[in-house]
Amino acid sequence: MISKSEAARRDLVEQFVYLAEVAGLHTAERFLVNSEASFEDLAHH
Repeated sequence: MISKSEAARRDLVEQFVYLAEVAGLHTAERFLVNSEASFEDLAHH
């Protein structure tokens, strides 16, 4: 399990909103999915 600070969660949400507005919801959702996958990968190394 990955623990993120409140600031990190807020940054992810801000990036999600920005991407949704600029690039579309699909891109924003892909960003979140890939971010979580990266966090999991980092946690295992």
